Amino acid sequence: MLTELKNRVGSLVRIGLLALAITLGVSGSAGALTTLNTAALGTGTLVSGNCQPVAAATDGTMVFNRMLPSGVDDAFIGNGNCDGTALLPPYPGNRGASDITRDGRYVLLVTAVGWDRTTVGAQPGKGSQNAIQLYDRQTGTLSTLLPSATPSQRGVIWPRFNADGTEIAWAQMVKTPWEENFPWGDWDLHVANVNLATGVLSDNRSWHDPSAQPGQLEVYGWIPGTNKLIFQSTQETIPGATDPFRIAQLYTLPDTFSAGTSPTRISPDMAPYLPGQQPVPVFHEFAEFAPNDPNTLYTSVGSDTLGGNDLFAYQLSSQQPNGLLGQATRISYFGGDPDHGYVSSPVPGWPTPAYKVVTMMAWVNGAWVAGVCPDMYCTSTSAYRITLPPPQASAAGLASGRAGGLAATAAGTRRSTSHRHHAAAHHRRAGRRRRATHHRRAHRRRRRPTHSRRAAARHRGRSAGHRSGQHRRRRAVRQS
Repeated sequence: MLTELKNRVGSLVRIGLLALAITLGVSGSAGALTTLNTAALGTGTLVSGNCQPVAAATDGTMVFNRMLPSGVDDAFIGNGNCDGTALLPPYPGNRGASDITRDGRYVLLVTAVGWDRTTVGAQPGKGSQNAIQLYDRQTGTLSTLLPSATPSQRGVIWPRFNADGTEIAWAQMVKTPWEENFPWGDWDLHVANVNLATGVLSDNRSWHDPSAQPGQLEVYGWIPGTNKLIFQSTQETIPGATDPFRIAQLYTLPDTFSAGTSPTRISPDMAPYLPGQQPVPVFHEFAEFAPNDPNTLYTSVGSDTLGGNDLFAYQLSSQQPNGLLGQATRISYFGGDPDHGYVSSPVPGWPTPAYKVVTMMAWVNGAWVAGVCPDMYCTSTSAYRITLPPPQASAAGLASGRAGGLAATAAGTRRSTSHRHHAAAHHRRAGRRRRATHHRRAHRRRRRPTHSRRAAARHRGRSAGHRSGQHRRRRAVRQS
């Protein structure tokens, strides 16, 4: 009876949160980053349905997760088109890949081992009673690195290797939502040494935010070439965060941490779109780096869209003395763009705008292969290939994003004159027809009050992701 009650409440929570996200997505108010910079556009092409990319080896071998006809997830291995085979023989519960070593030999797995192993809450990325396992593709050996379904280990999310495969980092549930902080529970960050040959962990160390506030953690590994872990947390108080999704920000922490080490927030408040608006905190999730580019951080951000999260890029070189990065550049346009409308006018190279959530990604053959969901809970996941713009265009886009964002932060209410000049120059180069269209839009913006239909659309886009991310996938009611 109690189990059934929990399942019903869990369903209501998920439905309620999704409804909340949709409602806020069409009625929220926040700034937007910049006018669409077509010079920084890539493309987004559907690769496969029912495919959640996770990670890839140097040779392009990709691990990904799929839902089986039985309703549970399992790990697959193949190429960037989601063509492949099951990694292991069938398992009577949820199981998924979480990372792969650069040489493609070892795969990290999260495997549900509790009484709820077949439930939605035990899927990869939700974590209920998930153990960490290591699979050696060369010898066929499957080792359990970290058991689960114990009083101190209620579940894990996304364990990741360091660059040379000698350490792993992960988030570990220590209290379920039924014990504290419903519906998310409380989580710790963990780092441990791993012996790939023997399949054994050692020196397992944990950290919780010194604020002592319960909350969610997701660890995404290390910033390349450093000892800094990068992760998402909801355990800090964020000024200006008006809902539980805006407090989800990105942080760094040295892997030499002690219990009292404070994290460094790196995700900034997003710059405003319209005069009179203030910079606001927005939802961030995931952190990825392309090979040979340790300076560019790719992350899923709830900003500038019809709803959900799109892919953005930060430059680590823009980090300020207080730790915050400069403004990000938009990379994907699944959720549309305020200057192109929301339904009938897709951004060139991208699908018709809709509520979308960009999730985990794998770098394969010079492009990101990303999981994209139609709702915050990822009731389904499709893989899209996201190609980046040419390097010179991308660099120009990133530079303009930083310039506009930093100026907007300093001014507090509007984009800088220099950034407006930059935007105007860009449109002049684009040609007479585009310039005329831009000027007509600019004229309408100047004449219409902020409660006009177009301004309302701009207000809407910025506050949606705030509540998406793998909240959908991972924040199920986790039972143990």
